[in-house]
Amino acid sequence: MRMANPILGDVVIQKKSVSVLIELSTGKKISGNVFMSANQRLQDLINGDRTFLPVQSNNDGQVEYFLLNKSFIIYFQEKI
Repeated sequence: MRMANPILGDVVIQKKSVSVLIELSTGKKISGNVFMSANQRLQDLINGDRTFLPVQSNNDGQVEYFLLNKSFIIYFQEKI
């Protein structure tokens, strides 16, 4: 039996993962995934009001999840 979340109720927010290449002002390059709403476009995510982007990357077999401050991004492209 599934219990409803007392705060959110039965609300489920659909998310999608998009593979991206990111270059930071420090010169570091990140290959990973960003997470956004199912009906959101990548340009909406990068140009939106949020200061941080949720990112997943895989470095040397270790999966890392972190929040990336958009002010450090100088290049952002979807991997095809």
